[in-house]
Amino acid sequence: MNIIFLNIHGDFKNKMRRYSPFQHFLATYHTDVIGCCETKLKAQTTNTETEHSIITFQPSYYRASSQMKPSNGMCTFIHKRLVNSIRINEYASEHITTVIMKDIPLVVIFVYIPSTDRINEEYIDKTLMELVQLIELFQHMSYAILIMGDLNARMKETGDTVQNATGQRVIEICKKQLLCILNSIHCKGQRTFHANKAKNEAASIVDYAIRSQHELWEQVKIEMNVINEYTGSDHFPIRCRLQSGDQIQIRRSIVKIPFRVSVRRNDEMVRKTAEDFGRNLMKVLDTKDDRKKPKPNDTGQKIKDLICEYNQIQNEILENEIKMILHKVQIAYNKNEPHNVYKIIKGLDPVRTFSLHDERGKIVIDEKEKMKIIQRYYSELYSKDEEEVKEQQSNLYLFKNPFIIELSAKPQAKLTTLLTQTSKTNKL
Repeated sequence: MNIIFLNIHGDFKNKMRRYSPFQHFLATYHTDVIGCCETKLKAQTTNTETEHSIITFQPSYYRASSQMKPSNGMCTFIHKRLVNSIRINEYASEHITTVIMKDIPLVVIFVYIPSTDRINEEYIDKTLMELVQLIELFQHMSYAILIMGDLNARMKETGDTVQNATGQRVIEICKKQLLCILNSIHCKGQRTFHANKAKNEAASIVDYAIRSQHELWEQVKIEMNVINEYTGSDHFPIRCRLQSGDQIQIRRSIVKIPFRVSVRRNDEMVRKTAEDFGRNLMKVLDTKDDRKKPKPNDTGQKIKDLICEYNQIQNEILENEIKMILHKVQIAYNKNEPHNVYKIIKGLDPVRTFSLHDERGKIVIDEKEKMKIIQRYYSELYSKDEEEVKEQQSNLYLFKNPFIIELSAKPQAKLTTLLTQTSKTNKL
């Protein structure tokens, strides 16, 4: 099997005309698979046929800095006898096309990495990231990998005179993924970019063939070479020949790719797909929300927590209110205003009232008489020592209400207890 890669350097339609250098090249090298980059076709092109091949196109894209000028664009020539045994562009992007063999565990990845400059930094990073992801994916699926493309990477270990940043990054990727650069083995020092100049004027090596470590290469011999033939481009084609003896026997657990990815640029199809995706996403989110809804027990616990939180806040409010009332009572008492003290205490429970009794045990109804009793009570209370108050507490029948009878001997404690209990009664 012969696999060729070529940076076709634009003007694809003219290069496909009869008697063009590229057509002569196609007629001379009856190749099974050819990958091309930089077709720079403005419009999306459907698959076409030549005498021997089926051409599958990957559309160009437009950079923000040059909306009128297409960038890259790729295509793949597949010999007609191999069409049924190869899958094309199942993992394709703006700078990558893939050719997956059905009969053997082999994937060919054609890559174009833009030249190194400030405008292309984003595309360089994106392409290298996509390339690494593909390498890891197919290694996980036990596929042998052959990478061919214009990487715009220069590295001294292939015989080039300089090394650029992209070249260093490619070297690091190869070391990490255990890849082998075939240029260094089979055609070290041979230029692939000629720019229509003599070798002493342009001798860059930017087109590469790189393979992974795999048991397939123990049964399939691979050899790379640079075809020094003019094709109308400023690059020379590079070729990999795959030769095997007997039938290939590969032990692998994964034979078939588990999923497919296809990129299309049909606006109507994209819109319909987006709507379907939106509907399915809403179903998933609704199901997820239903799962998150609390069970009855969870609801009960949440209500209990809210009640506890409410009671805590209420207690804080009640405490502040009691402090304010105590302050008002203290001011009224200091001013010798028993009537105001009575009003403040009585105002704590405007609905519920309790009876006052005179010394004979008779209920007092008249408001003036009540005031006299309360005034006399507090005068006696604050004029006695604490020990005397404790002794006489049991003989005081001024108030039959339990709020008053259960008060302690200390006046401040008496008032605090009374205010707390009556305030809680009002809150309820």
